Amino acid sequence: LPHSVVTGLDHLQQMVQQIEAGDNVVLLANHQSEADPQVVSCCMEMVGEDQVPGLAAMAANVVYVAGHKVTTDALAIPFSMGRNLLCIHSKKHIDADKESKPTKQRQNLRAMSGLLKKLKQGGQLLWVAPSGGRDRRDMTTGKVPFAPFDSKTIAMFRLMGNTSQIKTHYYTFAMFTYDFCPPQGFVAART
Repeated sequence: LPHSVVTGLDHLQQMVQQIEAGDNVVLLANHQSEADPQVVSCCMEMVGEDQVPGLAAMAANVVYVAGHKVTTDALAIPFSMGRNLLCIHSKKHIDADKESKPTKQRQNLRAMSGLLKKLKQGGQLLWVAPSGGRDRRDMTTGKVPFAPFDSKTIAMFRLMGNTSQIKTHYYTFAMFTYDFCPPQGFVAART
């Protein structure tokens, strides 16, 4: 945390005001590590109430839309604990096992129904990574470019915001957390 930087405090204050007014806020974020939900909360707490009043309550109530692996992957589980998670089976993994596909599809429908119910209540803050996965290091340059957002995912969250009949605001949210917790196997491949 002493080396972390949070910018855009004016936007954070605007989000707090929108949520307090009963509006919904959706953070369209890149995703670089399994620790991202904890990092978001810790950095918002680091900013503190003195700089952005209401930020602590907002940080405590973020709902993270995540893939199913956050509850099954040994690396992800500790970072998922204590976070408000809404788990969805990704398009990439839903077809991996044909027998479990119908069960995964039903789980996704229940999750999306629950998400819409929350949005209809208003005052919600959602974090979602519309790229569908984590940003990956380019091994030729060593840089970690942002994975492109999936336009269908953005359209789905826009539709849900409109369907909720509660004003919904959308913000892009950039994170640089890759080196904090690189993907499994990367450290070994780098040494």
